[in-house]
Amino acid sequence: MNNPIPHGGRVLTPVQQAVTDHFRVGGSWLAILVVLGILVAVVFAIAVVNHYQQHKLTLTPSASDPQKLFEGLTYNLALPPSQLALLLGIVRDLKLAHPTVLLMSSSFYDASVNRWVRSASLSPDALSTTQRSMMDLRTRLFPHA
Repeated sequence: MNNPIPHGGRVLTPVQQAVTDHFRVGGSWLAILVVLGILVAVVFAIAVVNHYQQHKLTLTPSASDPQKLFEGLTYNLALPPSQLALLLGIVRDLKLAHPTVLLMSSSFYDASVNRWVRSASLSPDALSTTQRSMMDLRTRLFPHA
């Protein structure tokens, strides 16, 4: 049934021969449009499922899990990796029970950063760089404060 069929010096399988015959006799444009429509629908369905799954991850955090809420919010802020690492370091080192408050209150942010800087043993150069990065993050989080 799958015996090759010679065609113009080439050997075609029955499927290739059927496609060749279909287009040689002026195959139906409707059939081509149906196939393209199915392909578009499949790509669209994959995109919708992917979009839903990505947003499902960001909607998962709940108020009952402060750490997951914080992680979800920082993910949505799309912070540069260096600022995200500093923010996560503050939360980890200070063992904050409700880290989301850092993102909501400029005064709590300032107090936490100051407390963290005092407790961290940073070289003068690292301290200067860290403070500059934390001020950039503060400006991003609280633009009108």
